[in-house]
This record gives sequence, C-alpha cells and structure tokens, in this order.
Amino acid sequence: MFRTSEYSAQILWFSVPDTSGRSRMGVLCGVRWLGEWPISLELASALLSGADAQEVVGGVAAKYRHPPRFSQSILGRFALAQLKERAGAACSEMSFSITHSGTQSGQWAIALGFEDESCGVDLEIDADQERSLKIVHKFIHEKERPLVEASGLSPWAIWCAKEALGKAIGTGLRAPLSQYGLSSVQGRCMSFEKFSRHTAYAWDLRRSGTAPLSAPVASAHLAICIPGPVSLELARIGVLPWFSKLRTQAEGPV
Repeated sequence: MFRTSEYSAQILWFSVPDTSGRSRMGVLCGVRWLGEWPISLELASALLSGADAQEVVGGVAAKYRHPPRFSQSILGRFALAQLKERAGAACSEMSFSITHSGTQSGQWAIALGFEDESCGVDLEIDADQERSLKIVHKFIHEKERPLVEASGLSPWAIWCAKEALGKAIGTGLRAPLSQYGLSSVQGRCMSFEKFSRHTAYAWDLRRSGTAPLSAPVASAHLAICIPGPVSLELARIGVLPWFSKLRTQAEGPV
C-alpha cells in the first residue's frame, strides 16, 4: 500500500539524571513524510497496520474532517507506532507525547517517550503568519517579557515550551494563561511558577542565533517538557541533524 521510501524515520535514546543521581530513559522518534499528502483513508490504514487500524482511522477521520488535520494526526500516530515498535519492551514503563508540523516541502511528526512520568513535546515549523504571531504573543504575559527578552528566545520557543508543558500536565493550552507563567528562563531551559516539577527546553532548529521578542523569524522550533530540574542538551543526543535541511549554509551549528 505504501513504500518505505515515502518516509524516513530515526529513533534516538537519551538518559536524564535526576537530583537523586538516578538516570531515567527517554526516547524520541522523528518521522519525515515525503509521500502522498494529504494521506488517504486507505494509506492511513496501511500506516497504522493492525487489527484495530480501521477503527482507529475511522475515529481520527470523524474527529478531523479537514484532510490536512486528519493527515497530521495519522502521521503523529505513525511516529508513535514506529517508536513503540523500535523501543520494544521498554515502552511498558513509558509515558508518551506526539507532535506534528510541516511545510510544503515535507511534513514532520515526533513522538516522545519518557520513563515513569508524563512528558510533552511540541514542534512548530513555518507558522509565522501575522495572525499566528498575534496568537503566540498572547501566550507571553507582560511580566514574562523581561525574562524572555533577556534570553533572546523567539515567541515560538515560548509557545512550544508552554504547549509541551500543557501536554505533560494533561491540560493542553485550554487552562488560563496564568497556569503557564514562567518563573525563570536560562538559555533554552524554562521553569514555571505553578509547575515547579517540570522543566521545558526549546531549540531553534533553523539557526544558531537568537532574535528579539519583537522580531518575527521563520519559525522552526522544538520543545520538550519533562519532570524534574534536569539538564537536557539536545545537540548531545543527536536530534538536531534531523532538521539540518531547515537551516541555510550561512547559519552555524545549533
């Protein structure tokens, strides 16, 4: 029904030490889709092969009647299926989160698994329309702006971090904005006033520089939110090369 040349998938393991010295395992699976888009019902069933594939596809189709939204949801579920297939028995002790985004030249989905406790992941690529930026700015409270501007992070980095937190705590972005207030921003690392047990990390996938809050740039951001005040360097676990095509030759390494 579909060819493996229509997508590329990579999986990466990482470990995160907590304050007690124990290491917890995490795994990321990234899928870049190069095939038919939007995805048809028949192709969706093939991607989610299994006894309940038709039922799952039917449920997704009923929830997302707009073909691109349906396709993105299917691709996210496919990334999760790829993660579980490749991670094997380790998945039994993990929580999961998925995200998807894309451009005219390709679509991305990322699945995150983390040992024992809830996690969240968010990816935003090329969403810099004027209306979208206005929405993003609403998620940055006035009192947070000094923190954000001092860090040099773009509005999309903050959006992704808060979206990832919302997924980790199970509310999405439906809760009042005050729930997601930042308490500190140190480089790419963000902590939150009301969720001190969670830490979010956001990476600019397109370039190494930072931009003022008022300067819109073509967005390509990834954020992960996991429990605990821990350090997570994405460059060290090799995720950034997945997105190398998003950056120009003039841009240095992230």
